[in-house]
Formats: sequence, C-alpha cells, structure tokens
Amino acid sequence: MEKYILYNATSENLLEINEFFVEYTNDKIEKLYIKVINEPITNPEYGKVSIFVYFKNNVNYNDVVDIGDRVVDEFLNYLSYTMKIGFSKSISTYNNFEENLSINNSMIVKLKIACPLNQDTIDETLKNIAEKPLNVIFLEMYKSALNNNDDVARFMMLYSVLDFVISGTGQSRICKFAQQNSYPRSYRNTVKKRNECIFTYLRNKIGHTDDTVDFEDTKREMRNNVSKLADLLKKAIEFYS
Repeated sequence: MEKYILYNATSENLLEINEFFVEYTNDKIEKLYIKVINEPITNPEYGKVSIFVYFKNNVNYNDVVDIGDRVVDEFLNYLSYTMKIGFSKSISTYNNFEENLSINNSMIVKLKIACPLNQDTIDETLKNIAEKPLNVIFLEMYKSALNNNDDVARFMMLYSVLDFVISGTGQSRICKFAQQNSYPRSYRNTVKKRNECIFTYLRNKIGHTDDTVDFEDTKREMRNNVSKLADLLKKAIEFYS
C-alpha cells in the first residue's frame, strides 16, 4: 500500500473543482495528488485544497513528515503567488503510516469571487518553484494577506507586507518603487502636503484621516486597486528576494 500524508488548506475564494497528479523529483516523495473542492458541498462558502503527498517505498513517518510539510508549504506559497489569492496555513489531517490519526481542519469564511485552478495554473506554479527562488517569509506574508475577505483589510495588509519587503524606511521608497512600475505620484495628500502613489495615498486615507475623507469612496477605490497592489507586491518580492 502506498504511504501518504494528507494536508488541507482553505481559501476565502471559491475554486474551480479539479484534481491533478504531480510527479515530484525527490528521493523520498513519489508524487502529489491535489484535489480542489468547495465546501459545504450543498451551498459552497469557501475553497479547499487537499494535497496527498505519496512517499516512496521503505520510508517511515518520522523520516518524511518534515519533508512533506516543507513541500506542501512551498507548493501553496507559490500557488498563492501564481494565482494571486490567499490560502490558510496547511494542516496535516491524516496519514496512513499510523492508524486512527485524524485531525479535523475547518475554516469557513465568506465568499466574494470564484477562481480558476486548472492544469495551466499547476504547470505555472511548478515552473515558478523551479525558476524563481523567492524569499519564503515574503511568500508566507503574501499568502496570508490575500486570505482576507474584507477589501480594506486585504489592501492594508498587502501594503504592510510591501512596506516590509522593500528595504529602507519611509513611505517615499514605496512610492518610488511604485513609480518605477508605472504608478506615478499623482495623488495629493492634503494632510502631509505631498504627492503620493495611489497605494500610499489610499493607505493614508485610512491611516491619517481628516474631515474630508469619504470612507465609502476610499473603500471603493481600495477595492478597485487591490489587485494592482497585489501585482506590485509580487514584483517587489521578485526584486528583493
């Protein structure tokens, strides 16, 4: 019987239902089987990715559990990076090395959008793993920031990660990096009396408010620009890794 460890992770997003086998080049791992579903089945509220890590013959649990953990974390980090959506921390929920080992993992969150997860996505993820040695801490923070169903919170968390990733201090370096990536300092901050990029400008609308702030308008603008901020953060992760 093939030995495996099962890991589960959830996403705030509904996902395209699918399944994949991934051959893995490792002296301990034989392959990954990835199953993508939405739960609850009758009225889906969140996406779920189950990853079965199949190991080669003549290995024992204690020798391979850390390897399984690392491989799944790496895969989900890069899947988040590739798809630009968030996932929870993966949890090992079952293995057939030992009997009666089962942990229930459940995270239910509100749904906002549905995201395709197909063979092209898997192939691109594996290509990114092979070709882009990115900072693990940056990827973990990116994945966590995206796994939030509130537009304002997601925007603010992504901005905070961008602030962490870009070396140096002060918001001017963030605006400089944004400007280098086609986001000019064309927004006037009347509180700080300076021009800012769209991302710093919106962040400061919440963080440094005055009587002129229209919160609904600001939230709408954050919603319209959060995907662009996620893209800019991906570029920063690539540049500073």
